Amino acid sequence: MQVLVAERTKWLLFALWCLLWILVVAKSLQPDLHLPLGLPDKLVHFGTFALMAALVAGFCHAPRRIWFWAALAVVMGGLLELGQGFVPSRSLEFGVFLANAAGAGCGALLAIFWITAVVRPLRHYIAR
Repeated sequence: MQVLVAERTKWLLFALWCLLWILVVAKSLQPDLHLPLGLPDKLVHFGTFALMAALVAGFCHAPRRIWFWAALAVVMGGLLELGQGFVPSRSLEFGVFLANAAGAGCGALLAIFWITAVVRPLRHYIAR
């Protein structure tokens, strides 16, 4: 077995990740959104974008590319914030954009750590 995750599996994980983005977009542009457990808005945004950036490790095993996906998440967060300016009872907030960006950065670091500490050593072990 030369690769840790088969290409077919990577495509499936990528498709699931895209479906999760559709859910994030739908929830972000929903009017009168009630946050779970009364959590602060910025914490939910940070966690969501950290998760989305970290999940990239499922289908992308190159650290430079992970940074690309994290940057794409930051752009998506900015576009969603702009879109919220047009949704009734929602508002555009720079602090939320910063929480999105910080979450994406932390998620990317987590993904790179996972690739470096788990995926690469397993590849070497399996290649033997």
